[in-house]
Amino acid sequence: MDVTVRAIKAEEIDKIASFIATGYADDIFFKWCVDHDKDQHKIVTEYYKVYLNAKGCMAHVAENNSGEIVGATVWLPHDVDAGIYDGINKAVGTHAGNFQEVADKSHANEPTNGPFYQLVAVVTDKKLRGQGIGAALLKHQIDYLDGLGIPTYLEASTPYYGGGVYGKFGYKYFGMLMKFAEGIVLYPLYRPALKEKKTAFIWDESYFWHSAGDGALFEPAGGYVQELGPVESPESKRRIKNLLERSGLIKQLVQVEPIPATWEQLQYFHTKRHIEAVKEMSKVGGIDCGFYAIVGRGSYEIAKLATGGAIQAVKTVVESDTINTAYALTRPPGHHAETDRGVGFCIFNNIVVAAKYAQKELGIKKIAIIDWDAHHGNGTEDAFYEDDSVLFISLHQDNLEPIGRGKKEDIGKGKGEGFTINIPLYAASGDAVYKYAFEQIVIPAIENFEPELILISAGQDASIYDPLARMMLSTEGYRYMTKATKELADKYAKGRLVALHEGGYCPTYVPFCTHAIIEELSGIATDVGDPFIFDMKGTTYNELLPHQKERVDEIKKYLNEY
Repeated sequence: MDVTVRAIKAEEIDKIASFIATGYADDIFFKWCVDHDKDQHKIVTEYYKVYLNAKGCMAHVAENNSGEIVGATVWLPHDVDAGIYDGINKAVGTHAGNFQEVADKSHANEPTNGPFYQLVAVVTDKKLRGQGIGAALLKHQIDYLDGLGIPTYLEASTPYYGGGVYGKFGYKYFGMLMKFAEGIVLYPLYRPALKEKKTAFIWDESYFWHSAGDGALFEPAGGYVQELGPVESPESKRRIKNLLERSGLIKQLVQVEPIPATWEQLQYFHTKRHIEAVKEMSKVGGIDCGFYAIVGRGSYEIAKLATGGAIQAVKTVVESDTINTAYALTRPPGHHAETDRGVGFCIFNNIVVAAKYAQKELGIKKIAIIDWDAHHGNGTEDAFYEDDSVLFISLHQDNLEPIGRGKKEDIGKGKGEGFTINIPLYAASGDAVYKYAFEQIVIPAIENFEPELILISAGQDASIYDPLARMMLSTEGYRYMTKATKELADKYAKGRLVALHEGGYCPTYVPFCTHAIIEELSGIATDVGDPFIFDMKGTTYNELLPHQKERVDEIKKYLNEY
């Protein structure tokens, strides 16, 4: 039987709990622990509501071609909060007063050296058993946990075959367990930990050799503007690599060499005219290929290598068995570049080309892009504005360059209507505001979309020290956004997450923000702190002020009404 497996939504918890309770109609354990004069289905429904609402719980359902739920799974981490048993005791009745003690004894021989999940698969309709539903659910979960490198404990409970007998089987019996999955409640068997997942780091020395022109900030030298060097300088990027080396974190990352993007790959988004123009300008250097996008001498080859670095990052996390996250320290940046011109220091649109490569060459169907650069990612928005296979979410400073772009009303067009989400935040928004925006808009949108791959346009120019924006993020703000996004990738995209470097123009502070991001991607903590955080005390960088909350609520309300 063909089924589609998907994660459950919060509003489905009561429905799914009731569905699972039907599967436990004959389970001996519940007959023992539920008072005989009580409604067992009702009690067991309440029991699973407790589980489904527990922190760390994940659940999936199998749907047939008509969208009808025909199977369900629930999975809990080994270190689930012990307090959950209080709720369970209340749900199942007086006979379960020692439920926690019984549970602890039954799992006494399980390994405790690291996270693993206990899984349950339920097919309630006896007519549907033996048609592959349980196997599909189980395989989906096993593949998912394999992707995260999390070992699994499997313990078979067979209320339909064996009257509630619990038996443990070695992993070599996995095929037999797959058969058991048809029409039973199944806790599949502990397997040793899989290979630890790694984080890739992509960079190349030539990225630091791209010349974005002379002048000061973003204006050319001349008149009263004394040359200082462009604000989009190599230093903020080079110092990122230096800090990674100084902390030792770089030694724990898998360094992947970029390969130049091909002409055909660049044409996934850019016109032949633009590519040829950049190539010719690169022979001379110092020419603007659009709007504040200087092509230096040799920049054509470097820009191709930057786009190729983005492609390699995506290719690595999709195809590798041991790498599921990556940070690409590419330069020049890309998210402003439009199909026929460069914009705002960006020559080729790295993230757009990489996303299209994932769809065209790697078989990825649904991609979410989160752009937290302080400036709106106009080029990325343009690329997917009429596309429902890519969810584009931009958090940016309202009315910053490019002026007039990134309005909350810009939600996509045609088939892509509703798949562009713009979150224009007021200047001086900091950690607490971005966290609130994530909780209220970003996370629910990603959960509803269920992407197979998540990409980040990682612009660290929303920091409190950046000269080209007026936002107030700290390293901890970037750390939170990365952690939240990684949790979403773990839940929906088999952990596949790529961050591509965009803006960030304070060479002193950008390295610390980026280091925090890479720590969260890799799950590796170092002793690198934020040496500048003390100077933020007395500011509102970590406060959610009333007008800032109202702004996020206003955007959320608009999107919900739409």
